[in-house]
Amino acid sequence: MASVRGMAAERAAWGAGLLVLWAAGYFGIGLAPARLALDTSTAWDAAVPFVGASVWIYLAGLAMMAAPLWLLPCRRLLRRTGMAYALTILVSLACFALCPASSARLRAAIDLEHMDPVSGWALRALHAIDPPTNLFPSLHVSLCALAAFALGEAAPPARPAWLACMALVAISTCTLKQHVLADVAGGLVLALAVGGLR
Repeated sequence: MASVRGMAAERAAWGAGLLVLWAAGYFGIGLAPARLALDTSTAWDAAVPFVGASVWIYLAGLAMMAAPLWLLPCRRLLRRTGMAYALTILVSLACFALCPASSARLRAAIDLEHMDPVSGWALRALHAIDPPTNLFPSLHVSLCALAAFALGEAAPPARPAWLACMALVAISTCTLKQHVLADVAGGLVLALAVGGLR
């Protein structure tokens, strides 16, 4: 029983610590005084269709990021994954600070009026909260990829399902015009690099 309580406390500590690291850095950098941001969108990004309902897949990515903290069965894998998350967040924050990027042209073309009201509300709320210059690499993609790697390692038969979930989240970042293809590629490369160190 003490061991179970100790594991639960460690899970909570990792969750709280990573949340504070992410929130302080992400919003501290993203809400800093206006910085010149490079719009990295291309014709390829413009060709990706806008799918408003994919906001729910995008938001489900948040649950996927948190899943390892509660589903990983052993301390060793939990700690390795927590360290991988922390390193990924720190590298991403450095990129956000040094190379602010924007997808303003793509977001400007979104037609919120023709979305269903609930999805439209969710996307408006996301745009109001999410700083517009913390794009490269996509932290949404990299953390979901690390989650898929860790959960797949813990339960190999479930690996294809977790990788499929990660792929859907990655696609949703583009169909929502939250990210451009380069952001997704950068997030995947970062996750593969950090995942290889776990």
